[in-house]
Amino acid sequence: MRTDGFYYDGLSSHRVQVEVYLVSGGVMIHGPGVDIKAPLASVTLEEAVGGGRSVLRFADGGMCAFDDAPFADQVSVAQGKRVGLSRISRWERSLFLSIVALLIVAAVVAVAVRYGVPALSRRVAFIIPLDVEKRLGEEVLAALDKVVFKPSGLPEESIERLSVAFHDVAQGTSIGDNARILFRKGGRLGANAVAIPSGIVVMTDELVLLAQDDWEIAAVMAHEAGHIRGRHSMRHLLQNSMTALIVSAAIGDFTSVSSMAAAAPTLLINAKYSRDFEREADAESARYLLSRGVSWRKFADMLERLEADHERKIKEKSSQAELKRILESLDEVERKKERTSRSLNELENEKDRISRSLDELESEKNRISRSLDELGNKEEPLRAEQKSKESILKSLDELESKRDRISRSLYELKSKKETILGSLDELESKKEMILKSLNELESEEKSSQAEQESEKKSSLAEDYLSSHPPVQERIRELESIFRQDGS
Repeated sequence: MRTDGFYYDGLSSHRVQVEVYLVSGGVMIHGPGVDIKAPLASVTLEEAVGGGRSVLRFADGGMCAFDDAPFADQVSVAQGKRVGLSRISRWERSLFLSIVALLIVAAVVAVAVRYGVPALSRRVAFIIPLDVEKRLGEEVLAALDKVVFKPSGLPEESIERLSVAFHDVAQGTSIGDNARILFRKGGRLGANAVAIPSGIVVMTDELVLLAQDDWEIAAVMAHEAGHIRGRHSMRHLLQNSMTALIVSAAIGDFTSVSSMAAAAPTLLINAKYSRDFEREADAESARYLLSRGVSWRKFADMLERLEADHERKIKEKSSQAELKRILESLDEVERKKERTSRSLNELENEKDRISRSLDELESEKNRISRSLDELGNKEEPLRAEQKSKESILKSLDELESKRDRISRSLYELKSKKETILGSLDELESKKEMILKSLNELESEEKSSQAEQESEKKSSLAEDYLSSHPPVQERIRELESIFRQDGS
């Protein structure tokens, strides 16, 4: 039987695609650089979990993953195992069992947080070395002095008197001689007292001034001593830092506790101890007062006064916040008023500018009106001038027409003149020919028969002249004709 899979050599994350064969008594794997044959006895089959792959693990650390359920069943049969889903696989495929498992896990986590974490934090808090707790307390105090508290303003005699009272409280509550009390101005913390790890109690000036007598102050000191005796502040820090709690409880490494110093001031200032912690501290305060023959009502009265003071401060803060909001609203209204005033000034300036523009337009309108009136006064002469111009243009057109006609007549006369000149040239040629003939006749007449020829010549000349008028006379007639045509 054969299937495809991926082989891992167990030395790196590199995988090789291979072919997996189930043969008699063993498994064979072939692929690029892989050629393995292992007996079934040395092969471990891991069933697929959920939608994952089945895995064959080999003795040398290698493994082969494949996604073929029938092949996995055949391997199980060859190894003599039962074929079918294991109990875990059946649970995984059951919605009901999955929901039940989820509910069980949620219940276990809830119980652990509710009971396990407090119990574990109590155990760890009481085994933390004193030097670790002292170092943590000093770091927390330094941070509070830097961020929250200010130096006390109480008189020295009051501080000495109250320090003596705290020493008596420490003795009465058995918190040890290492416990000490410090006085600071509370600032935003107001009338309050805080127990810091390593047995330090910080009491504010506001709480001292709020108390009516020293027993009320001692009652508060005893209450804080109860927190110190029960290691409540350290347990509170541990419960809010699960990492430090688990590491300290598991391996006894308390260096991780020092890492809580950065978050400790905030956790302590905003600390809301559990009811068990407060009940233990209240009982410690009551026991101390009773041991000194003082009614526990001193502590109750002080608690009521502190609560009233806190409520008053909350109302003051609320009133201050409301006043601040009103002042901010008034400032915003004032700013809007200023913006509105600037806008009105800008609008007024714009109005003035528009008014000046309208005045300029009105002046321009008047100027144009005067120009129109002046043009109206000049209109009649312009009309007469226009008519005269039109008449002149008409006359010019007529003259142009006459000029054209004269030009055409001159052209025609020029043609006639050329024709007459041509006729004159012909007549001149004929005249020369006649004169030449006359000369010839004269020469003939001189030769032999002067007289006869002379008579004959005279006869011929008379005949010619009688039939042809004289040339000069003809020229005069032509010139007279030319003059008549030219006029």
